[in-house]
Amino acid sequence: MNMSRDKNEDKKMIQVNNVREESGEHVPKVSVIIPFHNAQSHLEEMMDSVEAQTFREIEILCVSDGSEDDSIKIIRERMEKDPRIHRAGKAQCRSCKKQRFGMCSGEICCVLGCR
Repeated sequence: MNMSRDKNEDKKMIQVNNVREESGEHVPKVSVIIPFHNAQSHLEEMMDSVEAQTFREIEILCVSDGSEDDSIKIIRERMEKDPRIHRAGKAQCRSCKKQRFGMCSGEICCVLGCR
């Protein structure tokens, strides 16, 4: 059997299993970006909805746009309970669409507005 073919098959298996070969790090299929600004009144409900999805291979990237309410506190509490949730710092979301997509690890990237 051709050794190069075996390596290619191994790489395909790694992709199917959704794991990076080098580090064993989990690679999500879908990245969900949630930019928010002073959204505490509806952030909990939105996060409940995203976290409850039946498709589990996701990362949830929460990007603050300079929130001054308890939105960041809500995200921090969620991060402690769910390892799929990550927080990016203040990013002035309205002007950095390219930067938001650059944070994604998933094959598919979507943005959910929370303003």
